[in-house]
Amino acid sequence: MAAFRGQRFVVVQMLLTRLPDTCDLNRIRNVVESKSYYGSDCFSEDRVTVVKDFLREINASTSDQLHNFWVSLKFSLRDSVINRSKANLAPSRYGVGLVIQFAPSITPVSALQFALFSVLYGNQIITKISERSEEFIRSIENFNDANKELSNRLAKYCQFITYDAKRLEITNLLQSRAGLRVIWGSNDSIQEIRKSSLNPGSSEITFPDRLSILAVSGAFIDNLEDKDFEKAITNAARDIYEYDHGACSSPFRIFWLGSNVSDHSFQRFLNKLLMEINTRFEGSWAFSTERQLNHIRAQIRSARDTSFIPGMVNFHVVRDPNNLGNPVGRGNIEVIDIDNASQLTKYVPENLQTCTYLGFTAEFLRGLFMSSNGPKPTRIVPSGSAMVMTSVWDRYKFADILSNTYEDY
Repeated sequence: MAAFRGQRFVVVQMLLTRLPDTCDLNRIRNVVESKSYYGSDCFSEDRVTVVKDFLREINASTSDQLHNFWVSLKFSLRDSVINRSKANLAPSRYGVGLVIQFAPSITPVSALQFALFSVLYGNQIITKISERSEEFIRSIENFNDANKELSNRLAKYCQFITYDAKRLEITNLLQSRAGLRVIWGSNDSIQEIRKSSLNPGSSEITFPDRLSILAVSGAFIDNLEDKDFEKAITNAARDIYEYDHGACSSPFRIFWLGSNVSDHSFQRFLNKLLMEINTRFEGSWAFSTERQLNHIRAQIRSARDTSFIPGMVNFHVVRDPNNLGNPVGRGNIEVIDIDNASQLTKYVPENLQTCTYLGFTAEFLRGLFMSSNGPKPTRIVPSGSAMVMTSVWDRYKFADILSNTYEDY
């Protein structure tokens, strides 16, 4: 974290403000009390304009770092999504006021997406980002330096702050007047933040650790022409290498339904997918240290012409689903060979979030999950769309959680 070395407390506001090592609570109090605690009209002209300007500036950036880091953000908040969200909003809605958000350390860009939606829905938002999110903090600083006027405009509504998580007095102060608290993270992290109580009238939503899956029809893959096969590989790989396999919606288990399909097709699919994923990681710098990246690049160069490429992601083939244990975590994907579709619902993880698919339909999978007594996904989307979030995230509808409505007769 070279840009911030020696700083125990930093406020990132798009216009970069840093608090001294002494961590003066009065300075923090000034940040909090400068915010409006009463929501404004949703999708006001100024709010929509500043968010769209911000996204256009990212899109126009020539920086590979900014492009790779925020590529998903640009798509999720493209003009058509903003315009559709505004058009679908019921009249007489206004923001909940001040939103306090605790960002995930692995994928803080998700918190940036949420922050921009919060701005659109008429709120002020302060986001606490982890000190471990070094690249994210550095990219915010770089963007601010290159776009000071735009950063100042956005900072009226949206600010980022980072500090030692053990400083609960800071957390208490930040959320002392919040209308909504948003927590991303592990179960332990969420419980730790909840030690700081909210005002009785405040609301809370959480994004705990979740796991996702990819369902693949072997017969579908086996019958694809080469061009379509390459497209299927590209889509499946994108869901894994974006966010360096750190997002909850990135598949940690692949279910291959292919009892009547040759092992050659199975191995061809896995080898090609693995090669695509780890080759893509060569250009994916987000959330990885330079030391890790150099190691990954060396592995890729040394194994580029082989059928198996070691790297940040490895596959573990499980022929007998009954031998499944707990998911082994980031960078490792279990591939389960199943005989019939009903097994899919039997072996999904308890904390299931997203089910992506190749060769199935959403209607078929929805019926499969609804007829089972097991865990059910909050999202069923085509392969390649795992990171595409619009106005509904992980069972939460933005219009309901980020805005209030008048009751009138």
